[in-house]
Amino acid sequence: PEPIGGCLLLSPNMVAYINQQHRFAVSLNEFADVADPSVLPLSVALSGDSAGKDGDALPPLSLDAVRHTFISNTRLLLATKTGELWLLRLEHDGPRARDIRISRAASTPFASAMCALGTRYLFLASRVADSLLIHYRAKTDDDVRAEKRRAHAQARATKVAEARLRAEELDAEQAAAAQAAMAAAA
Repeated sequence: PEPIGGCLLLSPNMVAYINQQHRFAVSLNEFADVADPSVLPLSVALSGDSAGKDGDALPPLSLDAVRHTFISNTRLLLATKTGELWLLRLEHDGPRARDIRISRAASTPFASAMCALGTRYLFLASRVADSLLIHYRAKTDDDVRAEKRRAHAQARATKVAEARLRAEELDAEQAAAAQAAMAAAA
């Protein structure tokens, strides 16, 4: 894919990126194996899902009978035989690829074929269910940052609420102890 160049290889158990200077692969499940790791370094596929925790290991995934289409130069949609859509992102620093991130995008019927129509539509053809025309919007870096800020603010608000609740419980215990002490003194 431009501007990086190289080749993206999909197999049932791993995804590999290879160009003349750089190569690496990510395993998708426990069956991924490389004969010589010095030739093709293999790492665990990491989630790129902003709704979850970015950088978590993916659940086991198989690309057996997968359908795919590029939706941008560095993003590839994968439709699995189990009816899930996965987004594969080729992370890069300028002209050098550095990582592959994969995140679950949606559930769909099994896709017999798929193709991107322009920059906003995806057509999924299915022999076993209704075909779908999907309008999508790619998340921008600003969208991802805003989601992370909201999640951080929500976590902070939860911690504050828990601290207030603990303080109220302690105040109630201290008040009960003080009343018991006054009753005992009387």
